[in-house]
Amino acid sequence: MQNLLDQLSEVVDQVHDHHCNHQCSMPDLTAVKAFVCKLNTLTQKHRRRLRYLSVDPALCKTFKHLIKPYQSMLIYTLNSLFEMQISCKEKYENEDCLLKKTLNTLIELLCFLHKQFPQEFNDSLPIPLPAYERQKEEIKQSLGLLRDMLLMKKVNKPLLNVVLHPFWDFLEYTKEHYSFCDLAFLKSWMIKLAKVCKKPQTKKEFEKLLCIAIIRHDLNSQECMDYCSEFFSKMCNLQDSKAEQLEVLRLFLKSVEQVQAANQAGYDRNAKKIRSFLIKWLRQEISFIEASCHISEQSTFKTKDNDKIPTNLPVAELGFIIRLWDKTDIFKSAEPQELFNLFSKHFSSKKKINPSPGNLSNGYYCTPPSSILKVKKMLKNQLDLIEQNKF
Repeated sequence: MQNLLDQLSEVVDQVHDHHCNHQCSMPDLTAVKAFVCKLNTLTQKHRRRLRYLSVDPALCKTFKHLIKPYQSMLIYTLNSLFEMQISCKEKYENEDCLLKKTLNTLIELLCFLHKQFPQEFNDSLPIPLPAYERQKEEIKQSLGLLRDMLLMKKVNKPLLNVVLHPFWDFLEYTKEHYSFCDLAFLKSWMIKLAKVCKKPQTKKEFEKLLCIAIIRHDLNSQECMDYCSEFFSKMCNLQDSKAEQLEVLRLFLKSVEQVQAANQAGYDRNAKKIRSFLIKWLRQEISFIEASCHISEQSTFKTKDNDKIPTNLPVAELGFIIRLWDKTDIFKSAEPQELFNLFSKHFSSKKKINPSPGNLSNGYYCTPPSSILKVKKMLKNQLDLIEQNKF
């Protein structure tokens, strides 16, 4: 295995020192062909050797640990070669370019590794940059067709943005890095959306299917969680009574609980699953409404006589101020959820007499930039009062 690693590491120097390197406009085709032929022979030997090692009885238990350094070295080699491409004035646009052919050959070797040894392949490692560029072009082409299919279904714009944002983020490389697992999620999500689009249904039925797909596929991005919680809040606020609000929220909760996640990885492997998030959010909303009312056996409702302290702050700004106080140790050993419950019980926002803990939580964790600016302005006014000594 060490011999294979050494041979991979030598490829970078061989390309760098080759006289055809940086001859993108008019490459020496004979020399390029000879080098690529030699490289193909080398990679074929590597494939045979890796297959042999994988079935060797003496190594079968440790093969996973042997394949990891090989995969890492292959990714490092590809990234190192890609850095040469960035520095080249010609940008290696010629298909006969030495470096371009070398990159393609090594990417094929990486694909072989992924396909031949799926159990041993480390999906959490970052995709090498040349492979990312290739996948970027493929996704860009498929995304245009998928977007047209969704628009033909007349899906509402916020939902359209939610279901497509993972692809746009990938094209702009918004994450710190994209792993092989991230790429697998994007491809399976694109296939899922295309299948949903092919089913004949009304706009309302189609949007319901999209929401089910979001939960089942675990599109657990912050954008998606915000959209779902805002949608639930909007539908709840359209109701005329507490009883109707509870009925709607309980129906949503039942619907979410009945959807089972089919994708184990999810969009963000470090975030909570969207199904768990929505179930918790809905239960908090239901508990809050129930706590603000006396519920008799006949399901009659009577609002508690709470003396609320009114504020001029929208819910998002109130949630952000709770966060500021929490992070600057104004409260002693208090959990955020305790603060949401406390403020929900004793304070009203600018538009809501009973701001729910869930909405305060959204303001705490996901404050809109406009709300942050307004709070900054308010705090600046407070500092100005102190400076002017008006106390």
